[in-house]
Amino acid sequence: MRETRLLAPTPVGAPLVRVTAVAVAGALAVPAASGIRPWTSGLLAVLTVALCVWGLVAAFDRGARLAQLVFWAFSLAWLGVAPLYQLAVGQVAWGDRSLLAMRDAVTSAQLLVLLSLAAFLAGSHLPIREVRRVADLDPVRTVRAAGVVVGLAVLLLPLAARAGGGFASLFVSRQERSAAIDAAGVVAADGGGATLGLVTLLPAALATVGCYFAILALREHARRSRLGEWPVRAVVVALAGVAMLLTYSNPVANSRFISFAAIGCCALAALAPRSVRAGAALAGSAVVGLLFAYPILYALRKPGGLAGDSPFSLADWAGPDFDGFQQWTNTVLFVGDRGPEWGRTILSALLFWVPRSVWDGKSVPASITVAEYRGYGFTDLSLPVSAELYLNFGVAGVVVGMVALGALWARLDHAWLTAPGSLLAVLAPVVATQQFGLIRGPMGSLAPVIGSVVLLSLAVVAYSGRRERGGDT
Repeated sequence: MRETRLLAPTPVGAPLVRVTAVAVAGALAVPAASGIRPWTSGLLAVLTVALCVWGLVAAFDRGARLAQLVFWAFSLAWLGVAPLYQLAVGQVAWGDRSLLAMRDAVTSAQLLVLLSLAAFLAGSHLPIREVRRVADLDPVRTVRAAGVVVGLAVLLLPLAARAGGGFASLFVSRQERSAAIDAAGVVAADGGGATLGLVTLLPAALATVGCYFAILALREHARRSRLGEWPVRAVVVALAGVAMLLTYSNPVANSRFISFAAIGCCALAALAPRSVRAGAALAGSAVVGLLFAYPILYALRKPGGLAGDSPFSLADWAGPDFDGFQQWTNTVLFVGDRGPEWGRTILSALLFWVPRSVWDGKSVPASITVAEYRGYGFTDLSLPVSAELYLNFGVAGVVVGMVALGALWARLDHAWLTAPGSLLAVLAPVVATQQFGLIRGPMGSLAPVIGSVVLLSLAVVAYSGRRERGGDT
């Protein structure tokens, strides 16, 4: 972990590859868009897909830029392909049959989505200061810290199991576990949300962080020595971390965001993809997974699991898994009628650790506010981060916020490729996978999950890093 890698220059054929990929995507998208009315809406849909494909290819043509790669893969599936399909067939999720008839709002949402993606791309091209590593992880101290974190996850196991009625409840469907926790009275009117976090959110965060850093330490030992010479403690902690990860973050009893983010983070730690080929494979896998595997796994929420469910169909792209553009349009309607929130929902999300019993005016997750405004009976929906920026600060908030996000993601990726031992490089896989929740939103619901994982990771790095004088992270 001592070497500093130099970012390879852009290959001569890279622009051609990007143009070719965009041309192929356009050729596939135009037939679907040709039936969309007005024609400007179809054009915007094709441009959105094209921009996402350009960004996705640019995220691996000089090496695997993890944070940007995941961003563009998710955006392509969720805000590109799915809205194109929805506009083509005239259908969105949650039984809303009136939304697409509001053409001015739909077109405005399309323009704002395209603007947000363009702002992110612009931010990712801002100048990046070179990263000088000062916080290489010492493998011995990292194993020690990971062992403590995994140990805490083990200690919480009886409490988490008892909350759902037994150890088996950690592996039943999400609906069944939620019903068992509700029946046990974990979420009570007197502040049960904190208790719920103690038996669900915190154990999952501990398992994710513990497993991630245990794998990082084991990789370093593998680089320095042969299999038979690996420290027993490192192997034991890594195995225990994997066991806790699969216990607390399995895709059966948890939301797919939590499962994908946790397992994906640890997979990136094990594989450490940095080459162009690895990035291309990761990009392809991410797009296929988000468009096809993600909706199929929705059935795991149900008590019967996958049994009896019909195979995947394109109609799933107009279902509950792909309501991001729908919520974007709802946000346009909300702001147009009631005005912006002026930071209330974002501030409440950032201060997720402040209980409502202390802060009476703390906002509910923004997606609930928007869905209730539209009269939806079910309000536990998504709200893209770009839409929440618009909800709070209008067009200026979208531009500034997405430029800042693009710049930060680019800096993480630059560190990942050029300074593997830096703090930013260590955090890159964590942020890359946790951003599933950030892109999907709302911040108010998912900030506790993302914040817990990131803060725990910073604590482990603070303990495990080797400090050197001079430089920055």
